[in-house]
Amino acid sequence: RVPVSAARGASRRPWTVAVAPGPRRSGDSRSSDRAHRGASRARDVVVGAVADPRGTGVEDDANVETPAKAAPANGRGRGARGRGARNRGGSRVPSPLRNFASLSPEDVRAAAAIVDAFDAALRRGDLEGCVAAIGADDESSSARDKDDDEGRWVGATRGGDDDRRRPKAKKSGNRRNRRALMREVGCRLNPAHKQFLGACKDARRLDLALRYAQSLPPNPRLYSSVLGACAQAKDHAAAVAAFDLYSRHGLAPDAFAYSGLISAAGKCGDLRSAEAALRRAVTEGACDQAVMNAYVDACARMGLYDEAKGTVDAMRDAGQCAANVRTYNSLITAAARAGDLRAAQDVLAEVDANEDITPTDRTYGAALSAAANDGGTRSAENVRWALEVYRRASEAGMGANNHAVSSLLTTLARGVAAGSWSGDDAVERAGSILATLVEGGGVPGSKVPNAAVWSAFMSVCARAGRAKEALGALRLMRTRGYPLEPYTLASALTACRGAPREEEEALEVFESAPPEASATTAVRNAAIALYAARGRADRAFALYEEMRAEGANAESFLESNAPDTITYNTLIAACVASNKSARASALLKDMIAAGVPRSERTYVSLMASASRTAPEGEGAAAAARVFAEAEADDTTGPANEFIYTALIDAQSKGGDPNAAFETYGKMKAAGVSPTVVTFGCLLNACRHFASSGAGESDVDPAELAYALLSEMSERGVVPNDRCQNALVRVVSEAGRIDDMLDEVKAIARRRGKFERTTLEGVVRALCRASYAERALRILSWMDVRGYSPSAPTYRALVQVCATEGQVQWAWTLHQRMRRLGYRPDRPTCSALTQALCRAAVATDSGEARGMLRRAVEAFERAAATGVAAEGEGEANAWDEDDERTSPTGMTVEQEIASMEDQSNWDASGDWSLENDAPVALGPACPLKGEVAAAAEAKAKRGKVPPEEVLSPGAIRSLIAAAARTGELKFALKLYRSPGGRAALKPARVRGESGNAEDGGARRELLEVMCEACCHEGLIDVALEVFDDIKAYDIRVSKVTLAFLEACCRRSKVPEWRVFDVCAQLRHQVTATKQARLAAQMPAKSRSHHVYGVVDSTDSSDEDDVDSSIPPASSSSSSSSSSSS
Repeated sequence: RVPVSAARGASRRPWTVAVAPGPRRSGDSRSSDRAHRGASRARDVVVGAVADPRGTGVEDDANVETPAKAAPANGRGRGARGRGARNRGGSRVPSPLRNFASLSPEDVRAAAAIVDAFDAALRRGDLEGCVAAIGADDESSSARDKDDDEGRWVGATRGGDDDRRRPKAKKSGNRRNRRALMREVGCRLNPAHKQFLGACKDARRLDLALRYAQSLPPNPRLYSSVLGACAQAKDHAAAVAAFDLYSRHGLAPDAFAYSGLISAAGKCGDLRSAEAALRRAVTEGACDQAVMNAYVDACARMGLYDEAKGTVDAMRDAGQCAANVRTYNSLITAAARAGDLRAAQDVLAEVDANEDITPTDRTYGAALSAAANDGGTRSAENVRWALEVYRRASEAGMGANNHAVSSLLTTLARGVAAGSWSGDDAVERAGSILATLVEGGGVPGSKVPNAAVWSAFMSVCARAGRAKEALGALRLMRTRGYPLEPYTLASALTACRGAPREEEEALEVFESAPPEASATTAVRNAAIALYAARGRADRAFALYEEMRAEGANAESFLESNAPDTITYNTLIAACVASNKSARASALLKDMIAAGVPRSERTYVSLMASASRTAPEGEGAAAAARVFAEAEADDTTGPANEFIYTALIDAQSKGGDPNAAFETYGKMKAAGVSPTVVTFGCLLNACRHFASSGAGESDVDPAELAYALLSEMSERGVVPNDRCQNALVRVVSEAGRIDDMLDEVKAIARRRGKFERTTLEGVVRALCRASYAERALRILSWMDVRGYSPSAPTYRALVQVCATEGQVQWAWTLHQRMRRLGYRPDRPTCSALTQALCRAAVATDSGEARGMLRRAVEAFERAAATGVAAEGEGEANAWDEDDERTSPTGMTVEQEIASMEDQSNWDASGDWSLENDAPVALGPACPLKGEVAAAAEAKAKRGKVPPEEVLSPGAIRSLIAAAARTGELKFALKLYRSPGGRAALKPARVRGESGNAEDGGARRELLEVMCEACCHEGLIDVALEVFDDIKAYDIRVSKVTLAFLEACCRRSKVPEWRVFDVCAQLRHQVTATKQARLAAQMPAKSRSHHVYGVVDSTDSSDEDDVDSSIPPASSSSSSSSSSSS
């Protein structure tokens, strides 16, 4: 803005024309004095010289003669300062220009009025008013345009005595006065050029900037400024129009003009026009370092490193211009944008080798940007090189550079993401650099560190999984007074994903942040993602509705915070995760109605939703329909490898692997190259062949997986860890243990990353093969990596350890799964109980009682919480690795409350070993619910009957172990329960011996119960057991019956009970004798009554044969006969 007091009167610049003094007014003495002093000096300007670059024009005169030698074209010759040039002897040479017309006082006042009007319009932001104030559209302008061929500004042509370019003598003095007036206006508006052109650039009104430049006297500096504004606005057409102003006013374009034109073309991405301008500059002899640097910068903007490097080498070899530090900076930038770190390293090495060039902060910043944008392997060597470059910058005093620091932190973040750099080390280094900037280089309210640095630090924390450090950085910003920028807040919210506690704190920061930081679309998108992750869908959709309302009320799209593609994609993904396909479809309709373009990710989520929520067997077809919609959508473009891979994955998880492989065939037929992710999805599809019924078509999943690996090798696709893990899962589910272990060893040798599901598949495959020790070894690998097995894996481990005699491991794993809230199923409880009961028999009395208490505890907790159903806890194809659902159908609070409930399932007494001492339930789980929740769970759910918890064999083992260790009360309670009664029944009552069905388990149970009751003096209870012996015709030991007879004779029982025991004893002896005699008799193979062969099993009495008794010898038979 030009102050009015400074704009009045003639300018003090020595190259302006003389102005006649105006009337002296009070309050403006200094201006009048300057005008008076300016009037006393006659200033001459050489005819034919280029108009002065500092904004003055020159006036022609009829009596002016053209000098023999013109002044330099740049207007900066020593003789162009208005007082005549000096000759070789040092004396002044009179200027050939004289008799200039001077401004009248009225013209001076008119010039001041024009400038005041321009200043007032500029302050109002009225750009058109600014142009109108200087008379760009008045009659004089039209007259000037009409007589353009002979009305050029004198001094705007390049030398010569061409009379055609001189004004005719018959022209009136009005035109001369008008030009003198505009020359004075141009002088006064010099300080306002930058502000006005910047306002035109911001308002995208470069047409006004062009009219403004045309209205003022020829000024190369003004034209170059207009070219710069056009370049910043990326308007190449306006830049060409500004460049034409030079030729229109007879000015030869200089290096500034060509550099501005090339820069505008480069920023518009028009390299062909930039190259044409460069060739023209070289032809006209106006090419210097600035022009070459402008072209190199244009190449750098498009990442054309080879083109930029070739241009620099060609000009250096031709001797036209040498490269300077700005040239090398642009070359490094070109290499960075091309993702060629090696080229950037070579250019930096060339800079180091040149002693005449000193690297600047931009040099180091561009080099670090090349490290951050490296499109290669992102190895640790790249990170080390970036750290070394930053060390050099710090030693040179250029470490406090926002661009350099943000690029270094980005390099660290991407190194962590690629797995080539330690996350802890990256966070530590990033925190140290940030602290150095805050403590030394930065002050509150300063631009170091800026929002880009803070956001890059948040990215490092996000990649390393360090949400606490990200929140700590936010607290540091608030403490030190740094402004919270939207980009920084969005990065912090993203860094807190996956950490529940930090997610809540981050959302609190978002809700308390000022509107200028939290009201942007990017920040709200990050907040919506956190709300969805925390299960607060209502708050996420409320924020979405706020964004829609603000977008509807906004005057323009740029000012609105309406939902964008990322917003809709985030919400659709949240709906897919929560199985709300209807809501996802409604969001798609809103997206189309709002005119928001869809992306591949939009339809990827919709395909997953369709496949996941479709009825069984229809998921693949539903995903294919969504894929067809994506192909018909104009905003997504043709199907690429990303959307093809998503369809293959959806069809595989939808249970149709054949459809997945058909899609893969169509993908190859369409010319779309599969990626490593595509092959990973196909390997996962191999696992579904057996379950989908494809096994009937002689498809071997393992062989198909190995064929896919061969195809990957042929296509040059390197398998990543996910592919290797998928191969291990396929082979393990196919039961190929040796191949599975070979693949596991291969991943371990190359230090690959094992996935949780892969190790779980290996463990379960080893469990199915009864390799308990190997399964436990793989379990230790999972513990080291922080993986927690799922409930089915725990159940398989408990079963195999219990079966293979690893009782202590079985019990430990059972406790671990209980602490995690997993329920064992019936086979797991049965196997563990039987193993503990066997251990109770094999150890001494003290350890036996401990083992029994463990068995009872396992039974108690299973009876209290219920057992898992078949397949409960199995993760389906859509579940994530860290997803954990409640397997009981109850809430977590109710489930824990029911676990701690010690009430009786039949309300007939306590199931514990001692009435006043309940069985210890191990480490207490954290009770999250209230007492009311526990009471409600207790009222709704009683204990599960024993027959639903344990198998008949496990019930028999538990009863026998309890009776043998002295816990007769518990044994009798379980014995009299419906489950205990059912355990005494064989699978087939007739046609099978009582001892042959279970290997003598029922006989052992009845013998132990009968003897234990006799030892305790409970003869009536012993006779109750004896009645079961007769009812089920189970042959117990003669010692047991003899001991029962003796106890009955000593006690006061009816005599007929004694006779009953004796009769049973005689019955068993007789039955045993008959079985032995039958075993000694040869079986008839033929009969004379019937034709053919008679099967020996037809003539034997299955009910009287005890297959467990071996045939006796003849001596033993005779001795038995004589004794009877």
